[in-house]
Parts: sequence; structure tokens; C-alpha cells
Amino acid sequence: MNHFKKSCFPIFLSVAICCCSLAAAFAASPFSVAAKHDMTSGEYNTAYHDLKDKGYRLQCVSGYEEGGVAKFAAVWKKESGPSLATFHQLTSAEYQEKYTYYDGQGYKLTFVNAFRAGGKVWYSAIWEKKTGPDVKGYHGMTSAAYNDKYQEMKGKGYRLRCVSGVSGNDDQAYFVGVWEKTTGPD
Repeated sequence: MNHFKKSCFPIFLSVAICCCSLAAAFAASPFSVAAKHDMTSGEYNTAYHDLKDKGYRLQCVSGYEEGGVAKFAAVWKKESGPSLATFHQLTSAEYQEKYTYYDGQGYKLTFVNAFRAGGKVWYSAIWEKKTGPDVKGYHGMTSAAYNDKYQEMKGKGYRLRCVSGVSGNDDQAYFVGVWEKTTGPD
């Protein structure tokens, strides 16, 4: 079964579904939440540090291109918690380097977003230093590879936690996903 049909892959899919779901869930909650969009990389960095200093933790950050410029949308929640490692504009090689490093340091990948800007594919990601179920992240998957990985991980007891798609330089859809080893519905 194709879990993400190409007909559902609009041009601007790079704004991740994960952020939208978090923002909607928090809007009806008693938590203090901050959401910002239309930020350049510099504006995002300023907002990130300002909100971090006020006790907010980044929940998700999605990149997209507007007018030839990389822009960012992000959601923060006022809460305490374990250490985070966050990045908002990594190349594929940089993302893999960070993934390998933080996984080896006991961090769990909690969010990832793929987007295209300036003719390149970029990744935004959040790792959290915590114990718990095993987490695996995979990126650069074609639609067929994503579907195969989805079935493979499901068979191993992992559940998809976050997925993002992007149009690559060859105009083919590529996916990045986070799976967590846990029981529960598909």
C-alpha cells in the first residue's frame, strides 16, 4: 500500500505536517505556546534564543522557500525538559553527521523536516537527551524506498512518528522519517 501517493505531494509539502499537528494540539491546551513563521535564518536564530531564554522549548521547525529565500516556521512550548540539540538548515551530509553524533550521545531524534530552498534540499531536526524506546531516522528515501522502509519498520515493531517530503533536484519526491519502537496503532 502506498502510504504517501504522489498525487498528495503538492509543490510546498516541505512545511511539515508535524508542526501543524503540534500547533493545533497546543492551541486547545493550557500550555503556553509560541508560534512564528516567515522568519529568515537570522530571524529564526534570534527567536530561538529569545524564547529559549524565556523558558520555551522548540517543538518543531519547518523550512520552506519564499521568493528564493529560505524561511522558517516554528512552534515552541513553555516547559522544562532534558537537553535539546536543534538545527534548522543542514545539508544531507550535515544531517547524517549530526544524527550519528547525537544518537551516539544518547539523544533521540524527535522531529525532522526536509525542505528545498535555493535549489538545494535542507533538513531541520530536533534531538532530545532522554531514555526510552529506540528511535530510528532515515532520510533521502524515494517514494518506493519510503514505503519499503515503512513496512520494514512496522514489521520490527516501530511506529512512524514524523514524516516530511521534499522535491529533489531531479523533481522526484524524497522522504525523511522518524520511527519509534513502541506498541500501538499504525
